[in-house]
Amino acid sequence: MKNLDRDKRDALGAIVDNFKSQQRQQVSLDELAVCAEDNRLDHGAIEALIDALEAVGITVGEADPPGPTQDEAQEILVKVLAAARSLKAELGRAPSTAEIAERLGLEATIIRRVLRFGATLT
Repeated sequence: MKNLDRDKRDALGAIVDNFKSQQRQQVSLDELAVCAEDNRLDHGAIEALIDALEAVGITVGEADPPGPTQDEAQEILVKVLAAARSLKAELGRAPSTAEIAERLGLEATIIRRVLRFGATLT
């Protein structure tokens, strides 16, 4: 927000404060678009707004679709780790999420969720 004029910084601060006062954890892209239009925000100001919202722990974007249950996540995690090891041996480097997803026939979003789930188990 440093590169914005005072009026834009004040407007962005008010938007962030408004969402914080509502104890929001997520703001949709539609809500962001309305804020941008109402406050005549340009591209740079929108980027600054997204950064400011994320800096206070508010996610910007649409909610992820429901993921696997905990039991399913554990089963998938075992498969993900095995596929990652196998791909690492084949490729000579750590595989990408997309490569693991392709190997297992799953969406990359599922792989990312399962890996986040796995990180909570330690």
